[in-house]
Amino acid sequence: YDRVSLTEVSLDEIKVVKPKIKEVFEDGPPCLNKLAEEGFGEGSRNNALFNIGVFYKKVDPDNWKDLLEEANQQYVTPQLKAAEVLGVIKSLERKGYDKYRCKDAPINSVCQSGLCKTKKHGVGFEDEQLPELKNLTKITSNPPEWFLEVDSKVIKLKSEELHNPNMFALCCLDQANIVVAGVQPRDWRQVILKELLENLQEIKPLESLNHDNQLENLLYDFTVNRPAARTKEDMLNKMSWTDDNHSHFRLEDFYNFAKRNNWELDKTKTGNLLKQAGVFVEEVRMTLKNQTPRIVKIKAMKKSEPSISGVKYADDHY
Repeated sequence: YDRVSLTEVSLDEIKVVKPKIKEVFEDGPPCLNKLAEEGFGEGSRNNALFNIGVFYKKVDPDNWKDLLEEANQQYVTPQLKAAEVLGVIKSLERKGYDKYRCKDAPINSVCQSGLCKTKKHGVGFEDEQLPELKNLTKITSNPPEWFLEVDSKVIKLKSEELHNPNMFALCCLDQANIVVAGVQPRDWRQVILKELLENLQEIKPLESLNHDNQLENLLYDFTVNRPAARTKEDMLNKMSWTDDNHSHFRLEDFYNFAKRNNWELDKTKTGNLLKQAGVFVEEVRMTLKNQTPRIVKIKAMKKSEPSISGVKYADDHY
């Protein structure tokens, strides 16, 4: 895997600030804010006003009735009559009945339960409050690495860990001792992760860490910088054999050499990457003594001679 080191300071430096959209019902259920934009139409106005009342009771317990009457005038079309508003108020005053009616129209059709849990006056906020999630960063290596700030602590993630809310929660627990509330996979991906990706910051890794470049360097070291086989039979001694135009070796010998040099891909992925390399020619069977092993054939790589600068330097005198 490609290795890229990031500190919390460097993440702060690449922070992208998303402008906050003013909500009608600030920090309230997203369903109410969406319907406030579209309008609370006929057919479910009583339920709509009831849910608005639940919100205002949470926000301003002393003045929620006045706020509810104002909301009826501003957002409900056509407005409910005074008697109907009074009926909603009486329902909200009943002990234990001042709960959001998430399964009823009109809010059931625009429910975003995952996002709602992140809102202070949403459903389930007090029981299952999520930590603050921000500044998602992706290192575009192969495979990619992800970094996310969770309550101001940087968590390092693989793609599968970011995609799966349960695996994400375990990473937070392991790396930062943070307990993350349970979130449904659908809510995690369609609401929370989607919003984080809107402000994604991508960083390209160093080219020298690219697997293709690393493989090419390893091939050069294996076929050029090591003692070469004098005959093709010497390939049985874990050596490479080079004729005029091509180098030959057994894949397992090259793979074991690469592993000793901190190569991290498995044998299958290494073989697939080698086959796509520009120097690859073919894989053939060769008769070596009494054996017929499979031999990888690549274009011979020339030894680079070190160049000496023509600049003359003055001798130091002591």
